[in-house]
Amino acid sequence: MINRDELHKRLLEAFELLRSLGLIHTQSDLCEPMGMNPQNLNAAFQNRGRVLTSNKLGKLADSYPNVLNKEYMIKGIGQIRKANIRYQRPHIPLKVSAGGIGIAIGSMSESECDYYPIMANFPDYDYTISVEGDSMEPEFRDGDIIACKWLDDDIVLSPNRIYVIESDDGVVVKQVFDDGAYFTIHSLNPKYDDDRIPKSSIERISRVVGVVREFRD
Repeated sequence: MINRDELHKRLLEAFELLRSLGLIHTQSDLCEPMGMNPQNLNAAFQNRGRVLTSNKLGKLADSYPNVLNKEYMIKGIGQIRKANIRYQRPHIPLKVSAGGIGIAIGSMSESECDYYPIMANFPDYDYTISVEGDSMEPEFRDGDIIACKWLDDDIVLSPNRIYVIESDDGVVVKQVFDDGAYFTIHSLNPKYDDDRIPKSSIERISRVVGVVREFRD
């Protein structure tokens, strides 16, 4: 007999784990990975009806193969988290623009990311990504890898820190200044002018907490 309470428990555990890693942000983010419409997904989270099955949980595990243990999701065997995930962080295989607007991080799925060992001397971070362009020199150079921490929506941004801003137009790494309904984004390289982004267009913001740089002669 199917234990629907156990299936519901595994769904909630998977949701909290994926959200803690910055891979999803709301319950609706699981619609596509699980192949469910919003109404059925809501019923699954409320543990109503028979919409949640082990096959749906298996499909979720297949969507996040580097994080979720499929055997646990389907059968409850072992641990929910892959054994090595606590020692790794995703590296997004795109380049965050230090010039113009770049490609959106959100266009990448978790399964398309590489996983790098955690850099123990860094503050806590959620992902790494490569820098492209020279607008943030001398702080960041083209080819640097930056470690970033996702921020909550209500965090007050500091003008002394550097952030990765993902908007409807793409993603940039900049200093950020609050300008009412807009953010003014500032380049450290003086040859670049400031730009403004409507706050309503912002999807996610993360703070840069560390950088890895290739040694060059």
